[in-house]
Amino acid sequence: MPPKKSNTLTEAELRLMKILWRRGESAVTDLVAAMPEGESLAYNSVLTTIRILEQKGYVEHRQEGRAFVYWPCVAEHEAGRGTGHDAHPAGGAVVAAVELIGARRVETRRAAGIDEEVGHGVV
Repeated sequence: MPPKKSNTLTEAELRLMKILWRRGESAVTDLVAAMPEGESLAYNSVLTTIRILEQKGYVEHRQEGRAFVYWPCVAEHEAGRGTGHDAHPAGGAVVAAVELIGARRVETRRAAGIDEEVGHGVV
């Protein structure tokens, strides 16, 4: 049995939404190019994720030539208010948590290195 569909945002979905909220209308190639350094995704991954966001009601699209242009239909400040688009109930808290997690990754790596050095009697 397939897993139940969730209307909450995954980390990858949230990253794309943040780009769309910042940039506005964007094609998939624009989203790929706008991914932060070190967090890049392949074109097909972005395409799959943006289609999932459309199914969840977070984005819409129109066709321009051969490309689809996507835009957010849930404003960032409304994401936590239940806008009828099944926005994430935690909204801004999720954005803050993902940003905090990203900032903590470097600290975690540093701490892991220190723990390793302590374990080997280096420090």
